[in-house]
Amino acid sequence: MMIRIMHLSSSLQFGGLERIIRNFAAHLDPRMYQFSACALDVDGVFGDEIRAMGLPVFVLGKKPGVDMRLPLALYRLFQTERIDIVHTHNFSPLLYATIPARLAGVKVLVHTEHARTKFPDTKRRMVAERWLSRVVDTITAVSPQVKRDLVRYEKIRPERIQLIWNGIDTAPSVSSICPSDLRRTLGIAPEDHIVGVCCRLTAQKGVTYLLQAVPAILAKHPNTVFLIVGDGDLRGELEQTAANLGLGDDRVIFTGFRSDVADILRILDVYVLPSLFEGTPLGLLEAMLARKAVVVTRVGSNSEVVEGGVSGRLVEPRRPDQLADAISNLLSSPVERREMERLACERVHSLFSLDRMMCEYDSLYRTLLAKKIELN
Repeated sequence: MMIRIMHLSSSLQFGGLERIIRNFAAHLDPRMYQFSACALDVDGVFGDEIRAMGLPVFVLGKKPGVDMRLPLALYRLFQTERIDIVHTHNFSPLLYATIPARLAGVKVLVHTEHARTKFPDTKRRMVAERWLSRVVDTITAVSPQVKRDLVRYEKIRPERIQLIWNGIDTAPSVSSICPSDLRRTLGIAPEDHIVGVCCRLTAQKGVTYLLQAVPAILAKHPNTVFLIVGDGDLRGELEQTAANLGLGDDRVIFTGFRSDVADILRILDVYVLPSLFEGTPLGLLEAMLARKAVVVTRVGSNSEVVEGGVSGRLVEPRRPDQLADAISNLLSSPVERREMERLACERVHSLFSLDRMMCEYDSLYRTLLAKKIELN
């Protein structure tokens, strides 16, 4: 029997959560699963990629604030598509989809919590999530820290929450461009060090603190270029911050969105993720897989993904001074960098593969569905 499964998120724009949904579309066994995706708010690059696979994508165009149209629209969608499993990602899809899914006769409800801006959250939101957690069949958390936060702040019973780490494709990739050619295209001299961050340019990612650290790094390593790869709401503000700090575009390069992040990673000496909060960031895993020395903030699951001082450096959030020291020390220590790179790559292969993640979700889906069929 084909299992009809629908994944719901707020959007399908560029981001880690959205990429996870795209990976479900690409890697769930098509002989077993009939996949579809639904974005409550807006479409995006990953919606286009899923459609290119020949799979359906639904976009509901949620209005600002509470949109009372959505529950009925979702109820009709679940019924029309005869969905067996609804898998929601983060709070808004959980809020809007859970009750309509039950009323529409959806057999299994799975909810994944990725990352939260803050804990404790608003009381109304935490009460809603605690109540809805009793309606879904199971909750998955993408890191131990996410699970601990749900237990501590929302009082969800730990046995209701299953840990499934995010994973990335660990198969070797073939570069589409020679590193020296990519350097030349970006205007970077052969002798320059390159420090980079690849992420959405939002407040969550803390890129402003990296920019504040740049002058201190350049004082020790003047032949360093900083690549800010990605786009987002804060790009203009970050470019202004760089200008205010006297950082010219020969030292700090804003590349905008790039589809060749794997090639970008190959030319970096140090990868930085100065986030204020995280779940299990895919960009960090990809940098580690690419054998890059990483400097990340001690937030969310970062300190569980990276072994501090072993497979990377950990610093406190909002501390440009600590970022500057950690990056400068790694640029001064090529032997330490090489060892960190090796250990980081080994860690991703052993713990954070996409194959492992997909096997765990496949087992979860089948187990929950089998229980429902037995009960009926």
